[in-house]
Amino acid sequence: MVGGEPLLLFRLDPASGVPAYRQLVDQVDRAIRLGHLAPGDRLPSVREVVEQVTINPNTVHRAYRELEHLGLVEGRHGSGTFVADRVVPTADDGARERLLGEAVAWIGRARAAGLERADIDALLAAATDRFDDGDGNGVGRVEGTGRVEGDGRVTSAVRVEEGTVEPDRAGNAAAEAAGAAEAAGAAKAAGGRRARR
Repeated sequence: MVGGEPLLLFRLDPASGVPAYRQLVDQVDRAIRLGHLAPGDRLPSVREVVEQVTINPNTVHRAYRELEHLGLVEGRHGSGTFVADRVVPTADDGARERLLGEAVAWIGRARAAGLERADIDALLAAATDRFDDGDGNGVGRVEGTGRVEGDGRVTSAVRVEEGTVEPDRAGNAAAEAAGAAEAAGAAKAAGGRRARR
């Protein structure tokens, strides 16, 4: 806690179809990955979580056990549950904030194109899968150099093991993704109109 405030406030979405314990696990994982929780930070106690989101204590215990199994947290008898010391964020704060800003802007364009959250999640998962190197460490081997400008424009070609981003083809990766989002939004809108006829 910082000044009496917990470091993490949970929220549950009963309409999501995702089990409550899994939502808790995902929120802690996300907070660690975004750097909101650092190694040694204490998670809210089971009682605090129950008070925050009105949930069965066994559900919180299940979530914390899963987090321990994943190696993200460790329970300390009598002290609570803490972010594991071996958990290290994968990017520095500046890079993370810059990337978050770019992602928020891209999501804004996707929403403007008519995509809903599930559509955006599916598109991001497809993009991640396309560049995944198979061992969960992110993009495949990168050859050459490239730079993404503030407006998302790629100023030189970047070759990734799974494919190539070339300036003369679609201009840049951001434009390609935005184009896909607009096309998906248009297709969804057209599908919606057909369904109403």
